[in-house]
Amino acid sequence: MRGSAEPAWPRVFPEDLRQDWPRALRDAGFDPARAAGWSAEGLLRYLTPSDQDLLFQRIHALSAAGSELATNAVGAEAADADRLARQRDQMRRLRSEAARVLGTDVVDLEELWYPQERTDVGEWLADHGWETSTATLREWLTRYDRNDEAKDLMPNLFVAARRALG
Repeated sequence: MRGSAEPAWPRVFPEDLRQDWPRALRDAGFDPARAAGWSAEGLLRYLTPSDQDLLFQRIHALSAAGSELATNAVGAEAADADRLARQRDQMRRLRSEAARVLGTDVVDLEELWYPQERTDVGEWLADHGWETSTATLREWLTRYDRNDEAKDLMPNLFVAARRALG
């Protein structure tokens, strides 16, 4: 049993990532001098490219050596016009079917997405002293022999990173 009165982590902070969430972390007792674990999964497509950049700048500023990060980033092909048209058509069909089954309208999540060119997260982290590993969703599915599901996938990149020691 620990003898200190340190707050238990992880903690949930319902903060707007476009605001000063680092202050809320520090005010709650977060110590940026200690290694941290970060998860930014299922999130980046809902941020503008500049808000995505700000998120990783802040994570970097709060991360001591040994900190780790996992994220699924938006791949460059997400902004491809043909891909976007196919995706919109598929989402329209899915929303229509869901509305039919549920008997109510279904939110159009695409209205919340920002399919714009953005910074490559893996490269940005590597340029800032993080050791990174990046894999596409297709690579993950192929690795686990799920090739049938790798046809027309979201262009996600899975990035794992560790801030280099010393």
